Amino acid sequence: MVVKKTRATVKVDSECEGTPNNFKEIGITDSLIRSLDEHQMYVPTTVQAKCIPKILAGNNVVGIAETGSGKTAAFALPIIQSFTRDPYGVYGLVLLPTRELAIQVAESFEALSAGTGMRVCTVIGGMNERKQGTELKSRPHIVVATPGRLAHVCKAGLDIVFKRAAFLVLDEADRLVEGDSGYVDDLKYVLGMLPKSKDRQTLMFTATMSDQLQFMAEAYKLDVVSTTGMDMKLVAKLDQKYVMIPQRFMRITWLVWLLEKRMGIKRDEEDDIRMGIKRDEEDDIRDNDSWRRENSVIVFVSSNEACLEVSQVLKRTHFKAEPLCSALKQTQRIIYMRFRQGATHVLVCTDVAARGLDIPSVNLVINYDLPARPSVYVHRVGRTARIGRKGRAISFMGPEDIARQQSIEAITGTKIQKLERLDTITGSDVVVREGITLKDDFNRVLNKTAEARLANVRWGYGKKLKELEERKGPKKQKREREREGKGERSGPRAKRDKQ
Repeated sequence: MVVKKTRATVKVDSECEGTPNNFKEIGITDSLIRSLDEHQMYVPTTVQAKCIPKILAGNNVVGIAETGSGKTAAFALPIIQSFTRDPYGVYGLVLLPTRELAIQVAESFEALSAGTGMRVCTVIGGMNERKQGTELKSRPHIVVATPGRLAHVCKAGLDIVFKRAAFLVLDEADRLVEGDSGYVDDLKYVLGMLPKSKDRQTLMFTATMSDQLQFMAEAYKLDVVSTTGMDMKLVAKLDQKYVMIPQRFMRITWLVWLLEKRMGIKRDEEDDIRMGIKRDEEDDIRDNDSWRRENSVIVFVSSNEACLEVSQVLKRTHFKAEPLCSALKQTQRIIYMRFRQGATHVLVCTDVAARGLDIPSVNLVINYDLPARPSVYVHRVGRTARIGRKGRAISFMGPEDIARQQSIEAITGTKIQKLERLDTITGSDVVVREGITLKDDFNRVLNKTAEARLANVRWGYGKKLKELEERKGPKKQKREREREGKGERSGPRAKRDKQ
């Protein structure tokens, strides 16, 4: 999809006429307010206050707001309220780029619509296709789906169930409408199943505005409502740092070392004896599971292979870590739910988890590989510092990443500071323990990670990666290399979206 228009042609509503004190002031009914009270949602966020009245008035809207600002409720609430006036058939369709995000949005609809009788159906890859078709035949009220799987299922004659849909929502819309994203053909098919644009409301939400999205805003005559302006904006209260690591193979050692200091993971007893380390009160606090649940970490890598390797090294160095990437089966990808619940403390993932996922307890994001696209960086670090909370992002860099860093800083208007000292993370002195210097402690971790990587080889890790590559086929391998070169997420993926 080639776009030659400029953003100046789109009128943006970025002014807020006073901040409402409650949802009633923006048109939400008492029955829905009671549901919001149960979820401790009392005051609308800025994007909700600006978008909900326009949607209730029947307008088509593009909502642009920083990550973690409550965009899901901004479109879910007016849809639920409108549905109660005409509860028949498939009332709304929500399209998203990834399975995990689709599951999360479906859960939000179910929670907010409790007591209304609304039925929500999720149509995503990796699940039973026949069962999904049966659910669509029963005409659920809200369908939350990824474009590829929905198009595939509906080609069996189920496209008729959407003929009366009143709402179309594109969440993470900038990603969905990208010309090289792999979603465009399926998206065109899905749009063809729906009523004409004049007979439905079209809503799009994103944290970053793209040229393609601007073109669609003009084509569908959408009201562009922005809380950040048209430029990329990082979440508030985010502390950004980078670590310069010239040798790439040393990144895994730095990762384990930083996580040990951050998470306080208990060391091996043999290591303690050898290094003469005595446990103190701080160690006891950080070994407490409730403390770790509030201090979870997401580590972003650039490929499926790196995701699986890094997660295995972390497991072998006694972290509760799990991978999340497109190479895993859906049953394995559900591990993300365990991370949200605090059962897993470190999530190693590709950019499949960079968008939309709401995990409030994450207060540290580590970019193991710095992304090529600034928009990807914005979405990654947006997993922390959500809804006014504080957060930190640490990026590992080599000399080859300096241009990427400068591009990110120029587009976001921020400065990524160099991480100079250990005490900027731990608050402790450079002497880690009595008689133990920083260099000694780092060498201990270096030896531990070397042993873990060797164990990976013995486990047959290289053979498993080779099997993964063979399953992709030469065409898929070529597309993945091209995506990695552009900083996009990688993984086995056919033309249809199996995410």
